[in-house]
Amino acid sequence: MTALSALWGLPLLYGDAARVGFAAGLIGVVPLRGAIALAVALLLLFRWRSRRLWWFIAPFATSELLVVAASAVPGSMRSNAIGVVLLAFVAVQVASCAWLFWHNRRVWQPAAFFALFNLSYAAFAVFIASMTLSGDWL
Repeated sequence: MTALSALWGLPLLYGDAARVGFAAGLIGVVPLRGAIALAVALLLLFRWRSRRLWWFIAPFATSELLVVAASAVPGSMRSNAIGVVLLAFVAVQVASCAWLFWHNRRVWQPAAFFALFNLSYAAFAVFIASMTLSGDWL
């Protein structure tokens, strides 16, 4: 995966994994739950119409940047370094989703579903980035 194709490649892989769902095992269940959460969040977004909910695009963009950065240097890291980088990324994603949820607590229902989507998207991005950085694809 090249760095430029990662911009549209990750959402396509995420959508394919969500479409397969339970047939693919755990790798399909995480995107399926995230896709359902995104659909519910978008429906609730139209009901609540809070502009602050648009800040939930930031964790999504951060996940995209992780995969783009990983695809810029494929197969260039050892497994120990990959674990540290990806663990730091997951910590940042969890902290940013928690912070966004806290600041959107008045409209907590769509915020919770957006956070669930972003965390599942981040988990899938970590999966793709780890394969890209190590050079080992399933």
